[in-house]
Amino acid sequence: MIEEQSCGSVVYKVIEGQYQFLLIKQKNSKHYGFPKGHVEADETKEETAIREVYEETGIQINLFSHVQTYVHYEPKKGVNKRVDYFLSEAINSDFTIQESEVEEILWVDKKDVIGLLTYENDQEVFLELTKNLERNNKKTLLSFGVLTLIILSFVTLTDYFNWGYWYKASFKLILFIFIPYLYLKIYKLDFSSLFKVNKKEIYRFILYGIFIYVITLLGYFIVRNWIDFQNIPETLEKTLGITRENFIYVAIYIPVVNALIEEFFFRGFILKYFQRYFKSQTVILITATLFALYHVAIIAGWSSPLVIVLAIIGLFIVGILFGYIAHKKKSIIPTYILHFAANLAINTAALIILGIV
Repeated sequence: MIEEQSCGSVVYKVIEGQYQFLLIKQKNSKHYGFPKGHVEADETKEETAIREVYEETGIQINLFSHVQTYVHYEPKKGVNKRVDYFLSEAINSDFTIQESEVEEILWVDKKDVIGLLTYENDQEVFLELTKNLERNNKKTLLSFGVLTLIILSFVTLTDYFNWGYWYKASFKLILFIFIPYLYLKIYKLDFSSLFKVNKKEIYRFILYGIFIYVITLLGYFIVRNWIDFQNIPETLEKTLGITRENFIYVAIYIPVVNALIEEFFFRGFILKYFQRYFKSQTVILITATLFALYHVAIIAGWSSPLVIVLAIIGLFIVGILFGYIAHKKKSIIPTYILHFAANLAINTAALIILGIV
């Protein structure tokens, strides 16, 4: 009896809470199945599965080596074949057909997969590997939500600590960038696409940014006759540790670095992850609400309660707009440019209020 060894993967993706699975139809075959192939010399089973999926479909995967099963069958007389299957999540979803071997590739809704699988072995593999999928992902989603609230809570609490601005900024950098980065690495989630955008889009949003800068600054000159900004310097020093002496450096840091940190956290880390499980409109509202509430501790005491309420409403609207742009462009670069421009305008007004210019 000849022994053969192959490996493959049941690959899924999640979009707005809907699970879809990757099926292929081999050349000269009428049957749909999962990507798989023979183990090559010095390959592990996991390496074979990853390679075969990519070669046959062009899709890169995050393979869960602890979620696996196998089947035995005789493809022909005298041959005993073992196929090991792993569960994996697609990193990219646009496929490329390997024309020499594959005739068709499909993303199929979970409820339709069994109906398309001809062989009982494939059906059993699918049911075995996916039986705990949604439950496990709900646990992951819960941990993500808890982590998000913890991060926001700790960052907000620093506004009530008597720390210098740069200590607070460093703490925020760790919480908004490094902890999410570690989370993404642990769960092998690819967010690199957040920083990709074509040059035409960049130029267009730079023009929008200039417009926002001018309008925001004009707005300050219009309302300063009706709103008292005199207590802002004292509030900035008390809550954020910002003084006339260090503000020029802060005024550079906020639009250049802080805006990028916030965009990554709110429109990248939170928005993109939640979009896997909820409808985009819902996620945009969630991120806009968190974005607005996050600023409450920062702007509290700047002016009258009415002005603070109006500012929160404005931040919520900005959060919706930025969320919509990040969703449509699938990148945080356009919203970072707009955020940069808005922060630059606000800091320009602050330079005037502090008497620096």
